Amino acid sequence: MSVIQIPAYTHAILSPSKAAQWLNCMGSIGITKELPRTSSKYAAEGTVYHDVTRRALIEGKDCDAYVGDKYEVEGFKFTVDDDNAEAAQRYVDEIRAIPGKRFIEVELEYSHLLGLPKFIEVNGEQVPGGAGTGDFVGIDYENRVVHSVDLKFGRGDIVYASYVKPDTDTREPNEQLALYGAAAAARFDLVGITDDWLVKMAISQPRANHYDSHNMTVGELKAWVASKRAAANRAYVLYTWGPERIDLNDLKAGDKQCRWCPLSGNCKAQTNKIMDRFPKGHAAQAMPALLTLDDTQLAEVLDSADEIERYLSAARANGLQRALSGHTLPNWKVVTGRRGNRELPDEPETARVELSVEAMTQIGVEDAEETGQIPIQDAIHFAIGESAYKPRTLKTVKQLEGALSKKAPLLWAALQPHITQSDGKPSLERIEDSRPPIANLTPEFPTPNAAGLL
Repeated sequence: MSVIQIPAYTHAILSPSKAAQWLNCMGSIGITKELPRTSSKYAAEGTVYHDVTRRALIEGKDCDAYVGDKYEVEGFKFTVDDDNAEAAQRYVDEIRAIPGKRFIEVELEYSHLLGLPKFIEVNGEQVPGGAGTGDFVGIDYENRVVHSVDLKFGRGDIVYASYVKPDTDTREPNEQLALYGAAAAARFDLVGITDDWLVKMAISQPRANHYDSHNMTVGELKAWVASKRAAANRAYVLYTWGPERIDLNDLKAGDKQCRWCPLSGNCKAQTNKIMDRFPKGHAAQAMPALLTLDDTQLAEVLDSADEIERYLSAARANGLQRALSGHTLPNWKVVTGRRGNRELPDEPETARVELSVEAMTQIGVEDAEETGQIPIQDAIHFAIGESAYKPRTLKTVKQLEGALSKKAPLLWAALQPHITQSDGKPSLERIEDSRPPIANLTPEFPTPNAAGLL
């Protein structure tokens, strides 16, 4: 089977995936423009399963039809497996349930909506000013709805379709989703989409069992985009100027914009914002010496925790990179870390080991008259037999569900009373999380009084 090669994608200058960055910290894309673009295995894996879902939706198949297919993306190699195909299928099923006309992987341009040039010359190459690929756009004429769904294949950070604007009770749309939604409405404007149509913008994150949506009318989206034109144009101007003309006033730190910024952990604006949260000198001495935090103070700490943790992680990575480059960091040194786990080759059934006649005889190969090469897996099997393998166990219910529900639906139905699932444990999450709060919680610990004492 040939390997499917997916070439590197040329990202727009004001790319939708970085919209939260350049809309909130307008100097960030300019000050980082000369930094090398990095790729990750996780991003490459997401690209693979975006392609799997694209093929399934276009070809009318389920994702398990592509199990075993091999991909290569930016030097990373993947083989489509059962678990990830099952997760990708959940997204495919969500898309197939949306009514109306469906469009898969749609080029969505929004540069004209922001007053930006369509293309910008970068190193002699014409790069889109503001555009991206929408994973799914649906036009539901009957209900006057535009659907825009973005697939996120990560399982770590949960991505929300909207967030609560700081110091207000209002919700703001996810910047990437809003740009996609506005661009989708504009692209299909000729088919009769008017300002009173609804735009349903959604994030599908199947491996995290997360689906989140936010609705705005076309008119509301137009107003939102108009309110971002000044920031977008400033970001564009600062990008054309480059790092040498950007100063600290052009940078504005914040959790959203710093999260994926390549300068994170090495940015003065970010460092100032973090350090300003810790009182120093006379201000610290003047603070009341409370023994515990009240609820509001604890919430303020939690509001900052994720941002500070990410900042420190980025700072550690930046420190290691500098030290490896020959810089001397006071009180720090580079040492060799713990070695990884010992591993056999990825494909022991084909990788071969060369054995002497004595070694061949020792493991039980009959008529061993000369040295030879033998597959590693076969050699280990000859030596210790079935004890070389893990005991045979049933796959997990999640892994079995796809095959059993299709090939033996009656058995799958009969198994339901025998399948148990533990309740989810209480988890403290941000207000943006779509799950409802647990009602009628019983206090387990004493809470501090107004003076901060128990």
